[in-house]
Amino acid sequence: MDLADIQYCQRYFRGERRDPTIIELRVIDTYWSDHCCHTTFGARLEDVRIDDVSVKAAYDRYLAISS
Repeated sequence: MDLADIQYCQRYFRGERRDPTIIELRVIDTYWSDHCCHTTFGARLEDVRIDDVSVKAAYDRYLAISS
């Protein structure tokens, strides 16, 4: 993460009126890192199985609007 990324996170959590947990910071850092971004943002999910009806409906709506 560079300085601008850190400042963005600070603004976000100030808006939430709370401090981030260490887990939140580590997850954000992992998603921003160069060594993970190619797998995080380039992955294709195929053959997704969702048992919960409302979650499945939301996922199906997402697929319909994102294609």
